[in-house]
Order: sequence, then C-alpha cells, then structure tokens
Amino acid sequence: MRMRGKLPIFSYRDTFSLDATLAPIICAGLKKFKDTISSTDWGGYPNGFKTEEDWHEVLDKMIWSFENVDFEIGLPPEYWEEFDGLDPLEVITRERTPTQKVLWGEYMDNCEAHQEKLQEGFDLFAKHFRSLWW
Repeated sequence: MRMRGKLPIFSYRDTFSLDATLAPIICAGLKKFKDTISSTDWGGYPNGFKTEEDWHEVLDKMIWSFENVDFEIGLPPEYWEEFDGLDPLEVITRERTPTQKVLWGEYMDNCEAHQEKLQEGFDLFAKHFRSLWW
C-alpha cells in the first residue's frame, strides 16, 4: 500500500491478506488516539463507560489484538524431539506418543484462547468504531 495525497493506493498483493495489511495501520492509529486523549484535555470517554480508565482498558484490548494478529503460538520443542532424524513422510505418518498427544492438546487450547482474546479486541473495535474521536 502507498499513499497518493490522502488516498491509499492498494495493489493486488495488499489484498491477499488484507487483515495483515490493515492491522499495523489500525494499531498505530489506536495507539496515537489513546496517547492523544491521555495527554490532552480533549480526552474523556464515550457514553456507556463509567470512567476514562474503563475506556482506556477497552482501547488496550483493541490495541493488543491488532498487535498480536500475526503472532503464532508454536509447539514446544519437546513435541519435536521424537522426530529428530526422521524422514518427513515418517513425521507425517508416525503415531504420536502420549506426551506428544498431551502437548498437542495444550497447544490447541492455547491457540483457542489466543483466538478468543484476539476476537474480543476485534469485536470491541467494531462495537466502538464510531467512538474513536475526541
């Protein structure tokens, strides 16, 4: 993506993973927005919030999601130890050990928790999109 004046110009490559293209832009904007409302008298918070701190907590959740959208949770090294020296086809077809099955379950739980936390921030962004002004 590039800018021509105030208009963004997207190439077809930018649209392959538009979420990855937009996430850093939105994240930088949310950080600047929070910094601006925190350091000036123009701050405040939207209707529906009891305090400015509550609003900042929601902004932090949004920021976290856009910062971590590309973060990948990896399997622990112990999972791969059983495969050292094996042919790739053997890795695919080999039965997993009980330890590997436990590690896989933990990995999947961590992935699910990460996705839920990401989605919480994205949902808050959508819900409060029209409140991002000062």
